[in-house]
Amino acid sequence: MTQLANQHQAINLAQGFPNFPIDPALKNITSKWVQEEIHQYLPMAGYAPLLEKIAKLTEVSYARKVNPTTEILITAGATQGIFTAIQALVHQNEEVIILDQSYD
Repeated sequence: MTQLANQHQAINLAQGFPNFPIDPALKNITSKWVQEEIHQYLPMAGYAPLLEKIAKLTEVSYARKVNPTTEILITAGATQGIFTAIQALVHQNEEVIILDQSYD
């Protein structure tokens, strides 16, 4: 996919190689939290303020109310999210069909 993207001068979304600069606001936010030296795992259920903001964004963007404590799951990327959903819902000897375009 990288070779094709390079050949056609396309944005490569295949392997997580962004070719654009990081937003300065994100750099500042990240730097602020690193300087706070708060280095611990968050609760297994997720960081409540983040979950609430996502619930509010979902309501504003899609006119859909979601419960932040029971209907939102934060994952470390789409691949982990898909894997987690399959692990939670699919049982041994069941078949899963994934249509292309899909993650590896």
